Amino acid sequence: MNSTLTLLNRDNLLRNPRSQRVAVRAVEWASRALTTLTPTSIHNTKLSAIFPNTPLGHCLRANLLVRQGMYIPGAQSFSYTLNRQGYDALVATLLSWNHTVDAPGHLEQLKRRFSDQLETLDFAYTEKSNRYWHPLQNLARADKQVFWAPLLPFDYDAVACAPTVLLQLARRTGLPAVLLDPIQAYIAGRTALRLRLAQDLDIPVQDAKRLINSLFNGARLSANAHCAAYRTLDYDLVKMSRLQNLKWVRMLRLSVKLAWRHIQLVTRAETKTSKQKWGIYFAAERKILDAARNYLTQTNNPHFCEHDGFKTKNPVELDKLSEFIKLNTGFEIDYDTHTTTHAHSSNDFTNRAVPAASSFVKPYSAAQLFEVLYPHLIDPPERHLVATG
Repeated sequence: MNSTLTLLNRDNLLRNPRSQRVAVRAVEWASRALTTLTPTSIHNTKLSAIFPNTPLGHCLRANLLVRQGMYIPGAQSFSYTLNRQGYDALVATLLSWNHTVDAPGHLEQLKRRFSDQLETLDFAYTEKSNRYWHPLQNLARADKQVFWAPLLPFDYDAVACAPTVLLQLARRTGLPAVLLDPIQAYIAGRTALRLRLAQDLDIPVQDAKRLINSLFNGARLSANAHCAAYRTLDYDLVKMSRLQNLKWVRMLRLSVKLAWRHIQLVTRAETKTSKQKWGIYFAAERKILDAARNYLTQTNNPHFCEHDGFKTKNPVELDKLSEFIKLNTGFEIDYDTHTTTHAHSSNDFTNRAVPAASSFVKPYSAAQLFEVLYPHLIDPPERHLVATG
């Protein structure tokens, strides 16, 4: 492999988001394992796990590694030092694609790069898919607390934004409230339901949250390699079967399917694919966030946007903010409050009692209502189930 050619192709090879994630992992490893002065002996098996045998892997090796010493079969591996010039170039390229790198000194590097914006608290975003993007959004959770505490210590997230937007859009189309009860029940009991699902499937709470969130854009639950939910469950057939058979999950999926179908029938918007559904949601989310930004600007409160939430210099009067958003967008949005100076958040699960999922389900069966009123929208149950024995 010609290393010069590899270096020239660096930016092209990193245009794919998956390639960018591979590069971030390689850069973070190199920053910890190597120095520019002292060679470190590393077995090729270890390198192969970090640098795939692909054009991207060869590119990363050429940018990050300087080979030293000699290889003696069965006795000595090659040694390597860090290619500082290539490392800096890779970090800069990843930053240009809105990736931050968790490496020694990276927070100071970010402070230097965005010094003007951090001094004025006026941030320059790029726009993509109706969202504001900025490299500082990608800091690790622990780094965010350290980085933002002196600048914008108050942190606000929209409460269950995607389910709330879908619920209110469906209501606007005139869908009967009784058919939206599973979505409403999830919003009201989301914290306990996420924890309950995590316990039922023996998975992290964040994975449970990600699984549930995917249902709101019509994600499928099936035991095949192309199913994101199946990958999240580490391709565990028993867990997938358990997930498919949870009554409240089936009711929620049916309610979501009906909501999107009704939105499509009334507004003529295309909702067949997940991308189309997310497009409708992101457009609504953008209206809500722009209204919030207008309110913060009018109240002279410097802020930094993070998808459906924001960080601020001063506390926000949330009742007035919600009233402003409703007046300007029609959406009724609540916010969770955090502070970057404390680890506590309103979503903390520690020592919290977890009620049974059935406590969030109405006495009647919404699933039965769906089956009677909208049989053409519902797949036969056996299509959702996978054999476990």
